[in-house]
Amino acid sequence: MLLGLWGLRLGLFLWLTRIRKGIVDKRYLTLSQDWKIAKPLGFFLNFQLQGFFILLLSLPWFFVALSSETKPGWLDYAAGLLALVSLAAETLADYQLQIFKKNHPGKVCNQGLWSYSRHPNYFFEWLIWLSFSLFSFSHAFGWLGLISPLTLYVLMTRITGPMTEEGSRQARGQAYLDYQKNTPFFFPSWLNPYWLFQKHPSKR
Repeated sequence: MLLGLWGLRLGLFLWLTRIRKGIVDKRYLTLSQDWKIAKPLGFFLNFQLQGFFILLLSLPWFFVALSSETKPGWLDYAAGLLALVSLAAETLADYQLQIFKKNHPGKVCNQGLWSYSRHPNYFFEWLIWLSFSLFSFSHAFGWLGLISPLTLYVLMTRITGPMTEEGSRQARGQAYLDYQKNTPFFFPSWLNPYWLFQKHPSKR
C-alpha cells in the first residue's frame, strides 16, 4: 500500500507539473549535449543504467517478498509511520515550491521547508526509501536492503542535485549563490547543530 501511495503521488506530480504542460526535463537536455554518440543510442544506454539503479532501489522489496515473517513487528510499524510522514512532507515541499513559483516567478524559493534545505523534496524522498529498507530487516539478509537508500543518496547528492543546482545558478545568478551559502544542500538545518550555531547573512 505504501509503495502504491508513493507511485500515485509521483504520478500525479509529474502529470500536473510536467506532462500536462508539455514541459521537458532540462536535465535530460543538459545531459545529452555532452554525448559523443547519437542521441537515440545515448538515451537507450542512459535508460539501461537507470534500470540498473532501479534494481538496486528495489532490493528491500525482494527481501520482504522472501521473508517468512507474516506478522508485522515494531520496526515495521515505525517504518510505516516514517514513510507516511515523509510522503506527506515531500508533498508539502512540492506544493510550497509550485505555489512560490506561481507567485514569485524567477525568484529563489527559500520559504517553508525550502528555508531548511535546498532540496527538502529529495531529503524526504530519501527518507521514504530508507523506511522501505527497514521493512526488509525481517529477512536474515535484509540489511542488504540498505543499499537502496545509500544508492539513492549518492544519486541525489552527486548527480541529480548538482545538475539541478547548475541550472538554478544559471537562471537566478547571485540570488541562488546566496541561497547556497545560507541553506544546507540536503539534510535540513535542524538536523545539523553545527549549521544552526553558525552566523549566516539574512536570507533573501
